[in-house]
Order: sequence, then structure tokens, then C-alpha cells
Amino acid sequence: MSEPSLGRESAAKLRELFRNVDGEVFEDGMTSNFSTALHGIISEYGTTAVEQLGKMTLARDAPVDVAEEALRQTGHIKDAATHDARLSLLERALESPELRIRDGGAIGIDYMEDPRAVPSLERALERETYGWLGQYIRDVIARLRMSNEVSKDH
Repeated sequence: MSEPSLGRESAAKLRELFRNVDGEVFEDGMTSNFSTALHGIISEYGTTAVEQLGKMTLARDAPVDVAEEALRQTGHIKDAATHDARLSLLERALESPELRIRDGGAIGIDYMEDPRAVPSLERALERETYGWLGQYIRDVIARLRMSNEVSKDH
């Protein structure tokens, strides 16, 4: 299948997923039908699905609570083939004017545990106006730096 048709197909599946989320309660640390389906779409379509997800979440084409959950879940996915694309999406989310999108990006990055995100987090921290999110970003930076130091030692 060609790249444009993969993009259209993954975008259609993501739109359908986002439309059918009514009534689902998102709780941190809990698996949901939404998170299972999102993982499946990204597993099936790879970076093409991540790109389409970025278009939907960052362009505000989705309800903010669903976009925030999608970003959080993007960080939970364990898939080496899409790791860099997912990290890039979450770093871009930190630049959103929407608080909940920035929060979802920060949480997703925290789940990914990738120290390469520290510079993006530091830039986000400089701009962040909400104290609680700024503190969370500081905590993520500290954890990532600590894990990076530990991995250098071993």
C-alpha cells in the first residue's frame, strides 16, 4: 500500500476511534478500550499513524480530553520502530497553547523515559505559566537526568 493511502487509512481509523470514545472514562494507569485501539492503530500503521495522530491532536481536531489521553498513551507504547516519531510528537505537544495538550505531552515523555527529551522539556519549562505543570516538568527532567546518569554508569 502506498504512503498516501496508508495515511488516509490510518487517519480514518483514528477519526473513528476519537468519535467512538463517548462515555469512556480515562484514568491514569488504567487500560481502556481507547488505549488498546490506539496502540493497535500505531502498531499497524507505524510512523504514518503517529503523524496523523499529531495532526489531529496538535491542530485541535479532537476534543481536548481525548487528545490529552492519546498523547499520554503514545508515551506508553513500547515500539522501537515508532519511538522517535512518538517522542517528536510529544515534544511538539509541549509547545501547544492548550494546557491539557502540554500536560499530555509531558506525561507521555515521562512514560517514554528518554533522556533526549530534556532540552525540549527545559524549553517548555521556561515558557510554562501553570505552576503545577512547571513542577511536573521539573520532576520529569530530574528523573530523566538521573536515569541517564545511572545508564552511563553501567
